[in-house]
Amino acid sequence: MDSKPPRNVSENLSTRLPMLRGTRNSSIKSILQEKSSRCQIRLQKDDMMIKENTSAEDAKSDMLPAVHLEMKGKYLIFRPIYVAERPPAPPNMGYNFKFLGNEVKIIRWICEDNGMRESKKEWILGWSNGSLRSNIYQNLSRWQKVNHFPRTIEITKKDCLFKNISRMQSIHGKKAYSFVPNTYVLPQDSQELSNEMDKDRGKIWIVKPAGSSQGRGIFLTNKISDIPPATPMVASEYISNPLLINGLKFDLRIYIAVSSIDPLRLYIYKEGLVRFATEPYNLDDPANRFGHLTNYSLNKYAPNFQDLDQDGKGYKWTLSALKEFFAGKDINFNIIWEGIKDIAAKTLISIETTMNAGMNMFVPYSTNCFELLGFDILIDDQLRPWLLEVNLSPSMNTDTSIDLKVKSKLITDLFNLVGIPSRRMQEKRVSSGSTLRPAWNSFTSNSNSDLSSQELRVMQETERELGRMGNFECIFPSENMHNYKQFFDVERPFNSLLMAQFANGSKKEIYKNQLYAYEAKIEKKRKETSLSRRERVVNNDIPAHPDLISMLLKRHSNGNF
Repeated sequence: MDSKPPRNVSENLSTRLPMLRGTRNSSIKSILQEKSSRCQIRLQKDDMMIKENTSAEDAKSDMLPAVHLEMKGKYLIFRPIYVAERPPAPPNMGYNFKFLGNEVKIIRWICEDNGMRESKKEWILGWSNGSLRSNIYQNLSRWQKVNHFPRTIEITKKDCLFKNISRMQSIHGKKAYSFVPNTYVLPQDSQELSNEMDKDRGKIWIVKPAGSSQGRGIFLTNKISDIPPATPMVASEYISNPLLINGLKFDLRIYIAVSSIDPLRLYIYKEGLVRFATEPYNLDDPANRFGHLTNYSLNKYAPNFQDLDQDGKGYKWTLSALKEFFAGKDINFNIIWEGIKDIAAKTLISIETTMNAGMNMFVPYSTNCFELLGFDILIDDQLRPWLLEVNLSPSMNTDTSIDLKVKSKLITDLFNLVGIPSRRMQEKRVSSGSTLRPAWNSFTSNSNSDLSSQELRVMQETERELGRMGNFECIFPSENMHNYKQFFDVERPFNSLLMAQFANGSKKEIYKNQLYAYEAKIEKKRKETSLSRRERVVNNDIPAHPDLISMLLKRHSNGNF
């Protein structure tokens, strides 16, 4: 057996440039040129770097802030901000938010513009740009919401993501989960990666630290000796045929919201960001990080970077601008979009069991948590979307007007979607039920033919949430959700309930009729139970307050029951 080359400790990863050693080898260069020549689609935008003179005024919102004197709804309705400046401090009306980590400027501005104040006590909205400790979850009250679920790190940490995807591939086949490139988790898979590199020395691999972000520590290589031996990293086969616009590589930042884990409710935001590399893509120059990496936090320091601050211009676009550009080139973006939705659904389903276990272990109420994830998607020259990574706390920086435009509306739509309860909602719940920790998960669902109160609650929550989507689009539940049933480790009653509700065709009507019949039965039982209780009070079977007994006797004698 051939001995492997000695592994060298690399230089500091935070400053290391992407590199590919041995590119002078003629065989490797011929392979790179062959891969480069396979590009099927070449796109050109002539005015991409030409700034237009516009006199558009700043947009303004006529909406009232979420917290105001005349609000009557059960949930606060947030409005976006359009000007990159902090709003004046609102009066104290008892609605508070709290940062559970570092401050995020746009979150503060949106909350304050909508009448909320920062406070360490009696807050209803908690925001963190990192994972939360278990004690924070355990101490949540019914009305408090935080922007993370337990154990979401299982897909936002790169090594965990690929371990979970690999597990799903072993169970369901690689074809079902073919949206990630061939990847090895290091250091445990080092020998397998070394063997793979020996088989094809012309294949390029992109190596990333398992827990880094913003392009830090990423490099390209075709040698196992370039990879530090004891550092947690992932090595993925480099997608060498990306779709290019004006010769530049780009990727998409897609925002996915999770409002519930049992039942699973996922949403995709219809707007997003397109991030471009700042130098032409060239496989013969793998050391040029400005040509191979699309991270905006990196490329804004490129020598030729221009901030044109106009959508569809420069190195950052909105997703809408890309759709418009594709439409002009007769590219059907809807097919790409459906592929991205499929990627998001399957990725979340891969850790659904783990997240459910975390919720059952740490979180008091099913409505305490929500999540906003950033999916980084690359489109190749065959118009096929690939998942690069998932971000736990996608950047909320507003360096450009495009950032502010997208992220301000994104956050307000997110808050409206998940439902931040108003004082009216809180008072109604307090007066009508216990504040004890409920057994809320779907394993407690009744098995009889009647819908339980929990099942009715789930249906009502889902219907109301679908009415608050804003610019979000529901991925799950949906009419095709039965296609994903096979990928769940556990069949949960609440998911099955929504699957019946969202079924297609005649089956949908049958299920709807059954659900209506169930609701009618429960309403009938509720009335019968109420009547029975009144009769029992009148007959002294149940102790009651003397004034209540006299009132009931009077009503009974008048025939008002």
